[in-house]
Amino acid sequence: METNLFQDIRVVAEDIGLPTGYLESLLAKKKNSYSSRWSTYKQWCYEFVLHPFGSSFRSLIEYEPVLSQVMDYLSYIKPKCTSHGSFSDAKSMLAWVFRSLFGFSFGLDPRILQWMKSWAREKPKSVKFDSDTDGWDVGLIIDYW
Repeated sequence: METNLFQDIRVVAEDIGLPTGYLESLLAKKKNSYSSRWSTYKQWCYEFVLHPFGSSFRSLIEYEPVLSQVMDYLSYIKPKCTSHGSFSDAKSMLAWVFRSLFGFSFGLDPRILQWMKSWAREKPKSVKFDSDTDGWDVGLIIDYW
């Protein structure tokens, strides 16, 4: 099973007739962090006998069924996500792929937006510093100067 995101994008883009210049520009800005996320998504698709792009035929690739597939996948990985970023990065990768190839704006879909807002409440971004750290004593700094 080939799981290279950028090869998959090239094959689909050429198949649906996207201009070569567009494709080259798209692939020049590779998001390498998306490759492992794509691999996981593609494996999930094969386990559930789904096509990663929704269908092999461009005429059968429609927004709502593909969005439903993406949301099913996000539901599948959500319990396994250990950080705020792991869930939102998977969503961003899929949104980028489908926007780039088919013009689907999953990242702007009200259902996805609401889900991401809810996710932010469920699994807030972690703080950069230990919560048991007292922080800086500004008084010491002022007294020093």
